[in-house]
Amino acid sequence: MRFVLLPGVYPPAEDTFFLLSVVEQKIKRGERVLEVGSGSGYISVAMALRGARVTASDIDPKAVLNTRLNAKLNHVKVRTILSDLFEHVQGYYDSVIFNPPYLEPWPEASSSWWDEKGIVDAFLEEVFDYTERFFIVLEEGPLFERVRKRIRCRREWRNTFHLVVVEGFSCQ
Repeated sequence: MRFVLLPGVYPPAEDTFFLLSVVEQKIKRGERVLEVGSGSGYISVAMALRGARVTASDIDPKAVLNTRLNAKLNHVKVRTILSDLFEHVQGYYDSVIFNPPYLEPWPEASSSWWDEKGIVDAFLEEVFDYTERFFIVLEEGPLFERVRKRIRCRREWRNTFHLVVVEGFSCQ
């Protein structure tokens, strides 16, 4: 995959690669996928390369631009939306992917994306209006434990870096 990173956009890191390793196994060709908080678009582009129909959203205009650039570099179609979580999202998706900002912001980062607790809770309040299955990566600790208590129907994958990917799904 060809890839560029614009200044101030969160770079792909071990959480990105771990989340991608899980969703690559779970999401099939042709599925409609929404990535909330796409950042550089690394996951969105990778899923589009695998044949998913991808929509990528982010609150940061630079991140939306970065996702568009990476999709173009890789000759795949990724629909992009400037959106605060689900604010401008329409439709229903087979899966929603979210790598929330659980780390302290670095100096070049836009402060608009950092919200230690509220962003994950807001995501969980709305996600089932858009899908029956979502994937979220979190670091083990208090935030993860709070999320785990809220999601009754789930599967979890752990890696060696104390990260957990949660697949939440409708209990029906």
